[in-house]
Amino acid sequence: MRQLRAHVWSGNLREFAMVVENAALFALSEAIGVPAGDRPDVVTVRPKLLADLLRRPGGDGPVDDGWAFEVAISPQETLNRVAVHCERQYFEALYLREKGDFGRMAQVLLGDAEAGRKVQLRFNQLGLKVRELKQRL
Repeated sequence: MRQLRAHVWSGNLREFAMVVENAALFALSEAIGVPAGDRPDVVTVRPKLLADLLRRPGGDGPVDDGWAFEVAISPQETLNRVAVHCERQYFEALYLREKGDFGRMAQVLLGDAEAGRKVQLRFNQLGLKVRELKQRL
């Protein structure tokens, strides 16, 4: 609650609703398959998850380098697989947009161009292949 109160809501009610909805969705997704704790009727939203949802690339200012692309959502066995399917599409589109530069991808994703290796590791975890995507550049 402290993070939500302290955040500067430069958008409108839709921004707040989106953060709350995403926090609940991600927290529920993480809770699936995890043994119940002391309160099985409560889903914990981790502070780091909320901080990640509230963080804007490059600091607290408005995002100035927005871009849009379409994601195809298809039924999967679990919510996690749906999320991974969407994440793969996002990483692929970002890779093509940034012409294969993992440093620039890290700047967009994490606000830190030095985190290119971290982004490349996630790229590989998602099963994306640089060789195949380079042909599309």
